[in-house]
Amino acid sequence: MFKSIRQLLKPPVFEGDEEKNRVAALTNTILVALVVLITMAALVVVVALRNYVMMGMIYVSMMLPVGISIGLLRRGHVRAAAVIVIAALWLILVGSGAFIGGVTNAGYTTVVIVIIMAALLLGGRGGLMLAGLSAVAVIGVYIAGELDLLPPPLRPDDSLSYFINHLLNYAISGSLLYLAMTSLAATLRRARQLAAESERQQAELRELVQVRTQDLTRNANYLAATTSLARESAAAMGDPEEFLERVVKRLSEQFNFYHTGIFLLDQAREWAELRAASSLGGQQLIANGHRLRVGAEGMVGDVAYRGTYRLAADVSQDGVYMAVPELPDTRAELALPLRVHNEIVGVLDIQSAEPGVFSPQDVLTLQSLADQIAVALSNSQLLVQVQAAAEFERRAYSEATGQAWQTLLKAGQSLGFYSNVQATMPISDLWRPEMRTALQTGSTVKATEDVKSLAVPVKVRGEVIGVIDFAKADTDSAWTGEEVALVESLTEQLGVALDSARLYQDTQRRAVQERLVGEVTSRMRESLDMETVLKTAAQEMRQVLGVSELHIRLTSPDKEAAL
Repeated sequence: MFKSIRQLLKPPVFEGDEEKNRVAALTNTILVALVVLITMAALVVVVALRNYVMMGMIYVSMMLPVGISIGLLRRGHVRAAAVIVIAALWLILVGSGAFIGGVTNAGYTTVVIVIIMAALLLGGRGGLMLAGLSAVAVIGVYIAGELDLLPPPLRPDDSLSYFINHLLNYAISGSLLYLAMTSLAATLRRARQLAAESERQQAELRELVQVRTQDLTRNANYLAATTSLARESAAAMGDPEEFLERVVKRLSEQFNFYHTGIFLLDQAREWAELRAASSLGGQQLIANGHRLRVGAEGMVGDVAYRGTYRLAADVSQDGVYMAVPELPDTRAELALPLRVHNEIVGVLDIQSAEPGVFSPQDVLTLQSLADQIAVALSNSQLLVQVQAAAEFERRAYSEATGQAWQTLLKAGQSLGFYSNVQATMPISDLWRPEMRTALQTGSTVKATEDVKSLAVPVKVRGEVIGVIDFAKADTDSAWTGEEVALVESLTEQLGVALDSARLYQDTQRRAVQERLVGEVTSRMRESLDMETVLKTAAQEMRQVLGVSELHIRLTSPDKEAAL
């Protein structure tokens, strides 16, 4: 029951409108207080003056607008509730005073309370307007009284009436002022709370903006570093040392590090050797052959052994950190493993001149960069190995091709042709000076005495196997650049075709040899008699090889006796 009463007397709450909540709370308090005060005043008047009928009429007329205002307030019509209760009370007091003694009626002083209520609920302008209206009403009642236009008072006021009216006015005025000050204090307290809350939210917002800015800066640096790594990897592809130099320089510039170094493990995995550094001190360390024993020396050695990063926020408090004279300003160090296929190949060493600068997010970001560096380094080293293997294979194949052509040409075959507008015929010993020069240099040569002659070397896999000598008619113009390019392209295709023909001949020759070997072997195996086998072998080998004589002798185990 009490809970229901408290809920009934509780003012409505409007989300997001502090001023409306304040006016609603004050209006609700005044209405509840009016119910109590009007009831108490009515009881006092009834008991003191014994005027039951008049007081009952006044009580009902005053409680009716209060009840209506309470209903409007509960429905959210705050201003309407305030206007109705103030207007009704003012009309009742002014009207009843006019008919109960005029301006000499003690109730007229109660109008001041209604003016105070108007100022509290409707604002200062509402209070001034009601005060002016009250002054006009009093003047009108006074004039009407002087002109005997008002009815005689139902009951003249006496000292008891004034006494009761003053007490009620004092009580109501004090209560209203108390409510006003309480509301003002609550408003100020709420304003201070809102200000403190706003300040706290602004501080949190500033901190959040700072964190977001740092995150954005970190992400921007990470993206820029990732892009730089890709660019440096492409620029230094095939040169691991140059790639490492570019990487440490980019990282130091991008993140403003005091020193960035990259250590690589030796083949025995016993030492981590400093191979690239961004600082002058690091360059001195490289010149001095700086290296750290894996698992025994410094943070780099520890990371190379364990395979997990190590962070020293303050190197003076880290027992593993090993100082070097070349880097005297180091205050924080972060060592990150370079890992390829779960195998540690080196360590990325980053040092700062300020303690506590590496956050957990920085560690994750830099470890990701370290993984990318390791992959790019592995790709670069692999490319070097592939290029070396390809170059070795190319040279070996080129040498084999050259030997094959030398063997072919030394076999006595005269390969050469001369062609003009009349005919094309074989030649064997035509070597002009520009042809010899092209053969020796491997480059296209124009004849010095005749600019219309052009010698172009014929190459097969980089080996010069011949020369083509071109000559224009005397009436033709000299060789242009486009013509030279066309001739060189045709000569290149000739080299490809010649090598293909040589390979085909070799294949055919090997096929014939294998066929002859098979036939001779088959005939030698037709008999199990040793003399027959030897005789058949002598006949078949002589015929196949085309020699005039062939001797086969079997010796005894004692070779010296046989000789």
